[in-house]
Amino acid sequence: MTEEYKPASTIEDGDHVLNCDGVHRVVGRYNYRDGDGIPSIAATLHPVGLGRSNGPWIARWKTTHHVRLASAADVERAVAAARRDVVDRGIDMVRRAMNLNRLPITAAGLHISIGLGSSTELRAWADALGVAPMETRGGGRVNRNLITDLGDGDLAEVKLFLHCPSDLDVCPDPWHEQPGEPTEPCPACGDQPPAVSAGVTAEASAITATALAEPTQEWLFTFGAGQQHDGRFVRITGTYATARARMVEVFGRAWCDQYDWRSFDALGLLDRMAELPESEWPTAATDEAPAGADQAASEDDGCPACGRLHFPWCAPYGGPGYTRASLSEVAGGDR
Repeated sequence: MTEEYKPASTIEDGDHVLNCDGVHRVVGRYNYRDGDGIPSIAATLHPVGLGRSNGPWIARWKTTHHVRLASAADVERAVAAARRDVVDRGIDMVRRAMNLNRLPITAAGLHISIGLGSSTELRAWADALGVAPMETRGGGRVNRNLITDLGDGDLAEVKLFLHCPSDLDVCPDPWHEQPGEPTEPCPACGDQPPAVSAGVTAEASAITATALAEPTQEWLFTFGAGQQHDGRFVRITGTYATARARMVEVFGRAWCDQYDWRSFDALGLLDRMAELPESEWPTAATDEAPAGADQAASEDDGCPACGRLHFPWCAPYGGPGYTRASLSEVAGGDR
């Protein structure tokens, strides 16, 4: 790569310069004469990617000195390195605080969510961890994420969730780029040659189209009423419908919303909610409210403990395993 230099006299605010200490951004400059009367430049430099505690500092050059500029790739690498350092220091802080203070760890363990910039970055993480990313398709987009447990399921989880922006659902097979008209279907996506596609009616296409199976994934369910979450969630693996059916089977209608990991993390719920371990789930729901009834209609009086409109109620009036029938006995009245 060709190195680029410019005279110190032409350095401007916003330029990125490179020296033995790394990449720096020029945030201020002024002209002056040194003790020998030689025209000089004093530039205020801020380290790229680092916090204010690590800069800025003053660099001094004679106006005839040539300053090496940082390329866009140099800046990108500096920012990426600084981000890794910030994450590393943050995780190390948690580790040291946990060990030095002997902090308690519940069965839910630690959940780490990392947002990446592209599917290429996601695949780099997947290769490094030896875990295949999960893909779902819909609306002409491909959504990819990676969920893996680096802990011990019998003791504590160390759940890592990686996600990135979706990509256009475009088949990468060279079949679509060949100069002539193909005579066979695309081996990757099954698209038919143009001559075949033109002669197939819409009805035949509907019959012969292969429907993609709905993906199996983890779904997150919260408790509460409306958007008033009570701070807990459970995870159930399955399709959208089968996971929802399992939730109804166990908890009846005593829950709030269903999310995938992407929307759960985007709403910031992961940082302010705790997982309800499966060992604390009720064995079966005995919710006797008629099918289709509005859940809120049975909660108009609010929780006897805190007054909020949520269900199950706070201890000692509710919790996993309680039904509205049993709660009425605890509360001393009909619900």
